[in-house]
Amino acid sequence: MCSSDLFRVGGREFFTDVSGDATFGYDARFCDIVPDSRIVYTYETYADSKLFAVSVATVELIASDGGTRLIWTEQGVWLDGYYGAEAGALRKAATDDMLDGLGLCLRRHPAG
Repeated sequence: MCSSDLFRVGGREFFTDVSGDATFGYDARFCDIVPDSRIVYTYETYADSKLFAVSVATVELIASDGGTRLIWTEQGVWLDGYYGAEAGALRKAATDDMLDGLGLCLRRHPAG
């Protein structure tokens, strides 16, 4: 299940995904959007309706040598030791996968 309430300040995006016996949820709110420059959003993640992480992410877009440089900054807290010492590495791997997918999509469908 996935829903989006338009990409705007105060807008929300959420989805749930079933993986094995667990149901995972994601609930985000856009806090700041500067067109062609910056997106700031917060999000919560859940496992079986139990909150296990809260994050704030900033995506900056900077014109660079005929292209665009993307800078991703994220701070997260994991509650009640849900992932233990692996939390940072797991979040980084998930973000890397997402950014790789974005890069693939942009190569297939270049702007212009």
